[in-house]
Amino acid sequence: MGEEAKWFETAGVSEEYAAADIVQNSQDINSLVKQTLDLQAYQGNSIRIPGEDASDESVAEFNQKLMDKLPGLYKMPGEDDAEGVTQLYQKLGMPKDKAEYGVSEVSGLNDEPLGQFLEAAHGAKMTKTQMAAMVEAINTVNGSEDAAAAEALEDAHAALKAEWGLAYDEKIALATALMNEEGSPVSGMDVSEINPDVLRWVSSIGKRLGVEGAEFSGQGDKGGAGHNTPEEAASQVAEIMGNRDHAYWNNGDPQHAAAVKKVVKLMAEANPDAPTSMDSHRANAALVAAQAQD
Repeated sequence: MGEEAKWFETAGVSEEYAAADIVQNSQDINSLVKQTLDLQAYQGNSIRIPGEDASDESVAEFNQKLMDKLPGLYKMPGEDDAEGVTQLYQKLGMPKDKAEYGVSEVSGLNDEPLGQFLEAAHGAKMTKTQMAAMVEAINTVNGSEDAAAAEALEDAHAALKAEWGLAYDEKIALATALMNEEGSPVSGMDVSEINPDVLRWVSSIGKRLGVEGAEFSGQGDKGGAGHNTPEEAASQVAEIMGNRDHAYWNNGDPQHAAAVKKVVKLMAEANPDAPTSMDSHRANAALVAAQAQD
């Protein structure tokens, strides 16, 4: 019994066509027809890649066909194609106008610099996502710097209070009065916002002005009742402790009581935490005097 004939042999297909893979791989005439139709449909949907000799129009048509088939596909513009570059970045999220960034405030920038910043960002084709990340980073950095600066200023004012002691309020009043009188750029600012070095400098000017400077702050009629800084008070205590002819050391001197009262006051100014009773002021005064001499 011989081998069963294949369908294309009995169908009258010539040997030339029977050798083709599509015929050999077909089970019957219907299978061959189906494969042929599928191939025809595939070829109808395919896009021929232009050759090296193709015209610009053919290349442009090819690109358009590709983008029509694949909506997410975009032709990369050349560097000299300004319009194409802008369109590309707009597809990526660049707004058509800087106002569309939706940024109304950036830490450290007032209205005019903010507008310039947004203009520059739009000119650089920054996307909305990039802008949001940039603004967040700037606010975070400036916020940290502001917090550090505020803490440093607070520490500096604490040091100034310790330096001036009981004289702090009077020196601040004198300094602010002088600044307001002379129209200083910091006039009207809260004292806590002013650099302590500025307050020291202005206060020193007021001290050199003497009575005239004191009158600016209403201290001119206190009759010496003002306070000294701890350093000034300690220096005066040292002078009294080192002068055995001072009325402080002579119980019979008519000025003895006043001298003792003065030392007690100076002790309170030199060290507000020290005892100020009559039983302890001599020992404290001696200690302050020794420290002042060191």
